[in-house]
Amino acid sequence: MVSSAYRSLADQQAIYDEFVEENGVTVAQQYVSPVGASEHHTGLSVDLSSVSDECSDDSDSCSLSQSGAAWLAANAYKYGFVQRYPQGKQAVTGVAFEPWHFRFVGKPMAAAMNGTNLTFDEVIQQIAPGYGAKDE
Repeated sequence: MVSSAYRSLADQQAIYDEFVEENGVTVAQQYVSPVGASEHHTGLSVDLSSVSDECSDDSDSCSLSQSGAAWLAANAYKYGFVQRYPQGKQAVTGVAFEPWHFRFVGKPMAAAMNGTNLTFDEVIQQIAPGYGAKDE
């Protein structure tokens, strides 16, 4: 089930602030994007969870089972989604492993990416070198 989808700037700020309060800035920077940098602002990303009554009542109670994560990793591409922050790719994405976070890229792109071990970031760099690079 979808536990989080589009977020307004105010919602993202509240999530970030709460995460900092509970876990500290260092951990928050690994798991929660700052305002203006979250893919949830685009409406193209979702956080997925295993179905539960607790999650239906309160999105803070959502979690993704190992079997659910495995199924998503193997099948999300069929629906046009890619796992945005895969394990072992933190140096590329700048974000810790998030097995629940998926981005819609469309079925053709998702199918092309499936099985390549490339992140969305790496594919974009191949298609459009320098895109998203920060000016120094």
